[in-house]
Amino acid sequence: MKKSISTPVVPRGGSKHVAADEVPKFARPSAKHRAASAKSRKGSKGKRNGSVSSSSNSSNKKKNKKHKPAAVVPSKDDSNTLKVDKDDSDETKSNASAPPTTTVTAVASTRTPVAVIDEGDGKEGASPDAIHVGEDGRIRVAIRVRPMLKRELESKQQSCVQVEADATQIAIGDGSPAMKEMKFTYDRVFDEKQDQVAVYRAVAQPIVRKILKGFNGCIFCYGQTGSGKTYTMNGYGKEAGLVYRVATEVQNHAKALRKTHNVSVEVSYLEIYQERVVDLLVERNKLERQATATNMARGDGQIRIRQDPKRGIFVQNLTTREVTEVAEYDQLLAEGADRRTVAATKMNDLSSRSHSVLTIHVTQQELADKQGLTTLSSSIHLVDLAGSERQSSTGATGKRLKEGALINQSLSALGNVIKSLVDGRKHIPYRDSKLTRLLQDSLGGNSMTLLIANISPATESYNETVSTLRFADKAKHIKNKPVMNMDPRALRIKELEAEVARLRAVLERHGVPREEWDVG
Repeated sequence: MKKSISTPVVPRGGSKHVAADEVPKFARPSAKHRAASAKSRKGSKGKRNGSVSSSSNSSNKKKNKKHKPAAVVPSKDDSNTLKVDKDDSDETKSNASAPPTTTVTAVASTRTPVAVIDEGDGKEGASPDAIHVGEDGRIRVAIRVRPMLKRELESKQQSCVQVEADATQIAIGDGSPAMKEMKFTYDRVFDEKQDQVAVYRAVAQPIVRKILKGFNGCIFCYGQTGSGKTYTMNGYGKEAGLVYRVATEVQNHAKALRKTHNVSVEVSYLEIYQERVVDLLVERNKLERQATATNMARGDGQIRIRQDPKRGIFVQNLTTREVTEVAEYDQLLAEGADRRTVAATKMNDLSSRSHSVLTIHVTQQELADKQGLTTLSSSIHLVDLAGSERQSSTGATGKRLKEGALINQSLSALGNVIKSLVDGRKHIPYRDSKLTRLLQDSLGGNSMTLLIANISPATESYNETVSTLRFADKAKHIKNKPVMNMDPRALRIKELEAEVARLRAVLERHGVPREEWDVG
């Protein structure tokens, strides 16, 4: 029976050191995991080490669609949960804009106050540095440079990248034959000094606010192993990552609407490990029992990715839990972290060996609406991709080598999908991997998508960094087709109202008296 490896939430090139006693218990490496990491670094094949999940049995029964959700009661000592301080305007201000359903995919835990939502029209409190996210469908792309690691500094590595003053261009290389100089332009480029708040407010928050207005969204982190993807997505210690900041904004928005709307927020969490979709909110031994029972019926035990005309791409039989408080994400993400697959390599002591996807689904409907015309339903996927890696750099052997090959294979499929979309080909190879199949709506479909490409500045990573920058440069040319997810009748009414408003503005501009507007 397969065992899970405890997955502490640790920085991939984080800029600050956080004391162990400041990190939530589930985010600290277990004794077994530290032993496994040490053994793997000494050259062993690195067998996956089992760890006991810290969550209770009752937590695994909560909030399944087939059962009545059970409320999560925060502990009295909530120091390990995320708090929202309305007075902490310097940390972050975020506001909720419009309506209903939202789906978010995420990972990680943090203990810092995150986004505080203004109960305004979605414009107050917006960062002046925020990117513009329109309905043109173009994928937004940001680059984040991590700080140099201690290992790189000790080996006398130099930085080979430079962020331009306008924060939209990045230069790499020194002009030598070994490091050809190149420049790239993106929606935003963050140097190693930019913190989690700056990243969220500049590029992620604009996407989240569109989600709260009824559009689907996706935020995913891409880059080589050890480039800071999981740190960006999950954070570490007091440095909350995107997952918690998104969750806070969504939950604050839901609270602000509850006097006038029925609001439901549901979360699912999965990983794609060796081309298998694994539910991270279900105990592994239970998964094995389910797989055995299912094998007899359909020949395999994998959770299936399906497509529906109304729902789009979805994962069949995946556990979903209803959440009402930000604090509930602590337990939910702790469960997933315990079950996610990680291992040590030469590049990273806690290298993700799988892609993880946290999805938040939001549904909103006005209390006075009995026909469902005002229902908004949206989802956001928070995706932490496993890093591309070279065997010569990671020193992977045996099982780790096989994992790395499959990771590279799925990332290659992702690159092929992006290339096909950019080239305008009729056939897009979404079905070449589970990853691209799951992200089908996010790449060329009904979604507002943000790609954050994480890179290492070290000269030893020059080739991998150039590859990541080229990948991101292609992705920025993809155009999705985002639409507001609401009843077609209500959507048509909105379109007609917008057309009437436009025509009235034209008449006013030409000085036509109001009494002459009605020609009927």
